[in-house]
Amino acid sequence: MPGSEAPLDNGAGVNWQTIGDQISWEINTYCSSTNTVPPSGDSWSDAEMHAAMLTKRDSADLDNQWRYHILSVHLIDSTPRGIMYDNGGTDSNHVPREGIGISSHWMIPNMPDWGLVKNMRFGSALKPHFRTALHEIGHAMSLFHNTVDNGIMNTTDVIAASATAANPFPNNILWSHASNDQKRLRHRPDVYVRPGGTPFGSASDTPLSPDDVATTVPGLVLRVTPLLDTVPLGAPVRVNVELVNESDYVQQAPAKLSLKSDFVSGHVTGPTGVDRGFSPLVYCVEDHEMTTLKPGQSVRGALALLRGADGALFPTANVHEITVVVAWEVEAMPVEVSGSSTVMITPVVDQAHAHAAHKVLATPDVHLVLAFGGDHLAEGIAAVHAALKDKTMRPHFAFTEARRVGTRFMKRVANHKAAAELLEDAVMSHRELDKAAEILKGGKDTTSKKTAKSLQNQAAKLGASDATIKTLKSI
Repeated sequence: MPGSEAPLDNGAGVNWQTIGDQISWEINTYCSSTNTVPPSGDSWSDAEMHAAMLTKRDSADLDNQWRYHILSVHLIDSTPRGIMYDNGGTDSNHVPREGIGISSHWMIPNMPDWGLVKNMRFGSALKPHFRTALHEIGHAMSLFHNTVDNGIMNTTDVIAASATAANPFPNNILWSHASNDQKRLRHRPDVYVRPGGTPFGSASDTPLSPDDVATTVPGLVLRVTPLLDTVPLGAPVRVNVELVNESDYVQQAPAKLSLKSDFVSGHVTGPTGVDRGFSPLVYCVEDHEMTTLKPGQSVRGALALLRGADGALFPTANVHEITVVVAWEVEAMPVEVSGSSTVMITPVVDQAHAHAAHKVLATPDVHLVLAFGGDHLAEGIAAVHAALKDKTMRPHFAFTEARRVGTRFMKRVANHKAAAELLEDAVMSHRELDKAAEILKGGKDTTSKKTAKSLQNQAAKLGASDATIKTLKSI
């Protein structure tokens, strides 16, 4: 409509294709060259927008190319900002979910919640205007409202209300679909997602895979805590996890929480909203070691996160959110508990750090060296050695190399002295400290004894087990 803006991007580098890239969709935008005249007054009804779509659009074969129509108008009768009008009684041609309408002349309230865009005309506020178009097209793709985060399918007013002085609206918008909505857009049958398919609402919440029907366990809480609040780019992020029974009754739970058991998985959400998953490195299908937790008891574990199936989990500097999921079965019923926390990945500090970070991030085998050690992963070991040469990265990879050289591998004997030298300034989780104590226990040299004494001071702070503290004192 004359005077209305086309919602093509957010003015800060996010457009339809960058959103499409997150869900593996190719999305092209075509702007009409024909201005649309309102049939009655300055505000449009849902039926009027549907009629305009049928009149103004060119023909399209929806079996070959999916077309979603956006009509940008001054005002809408039924809602202030936007609506997916092609539904129910307004779907006169019985081809549902082909179009949405978005308002450009709604005035954003002059209230604190609306932050940086209060009292602005909606079309001139690029971020919330484009976000509303994404949201309504999400409905055209059969997605419901989703309040799990400040992403695309949450509502604009809820996102605005969640803003803070430090992170005002619209800067607190998350430019991505929630992970479960991404899964729906990738894997639902076409008929649920494509325009002209099933009516809105018919897709309901039909599960796509077994984990979609997993039940949460009342009273079990998963606490996720990064070992360090800030970690340099390229270094592994160590995360402590604790599954706590806060109920009043005994609960069955996994006995171990690590990436070497098949109970633990999760994802990392980066500053752009992209999720990168991680999963167990070892699956022991026939060996599900379980335990019982009395009220107040817990199971503790630790993860060293660096890579997943989608590549590096922390490829850029900025705040990342880590979500850990622990899943198992209770009497053949899938159950899960999840928790999350954040970590700040700091940027490179000099050329040496940049070189080491690049080497690590570009070498997939580094993650396997972190998990398994050994001498057989030559490229991964070379990348670890590059990290050890950099003063910023060295403490974060010192334990990895110490475990490797301090453990016998085939005909190579363990070098306890070299391991002890590396462990003096190593960043370690409590589980890694357990292993470090066992390595130092095998050393008879003065360096091993000196390092063991210095690690005693860290043991209590890291929450090491009584057995580990006892081992360190005995060396």
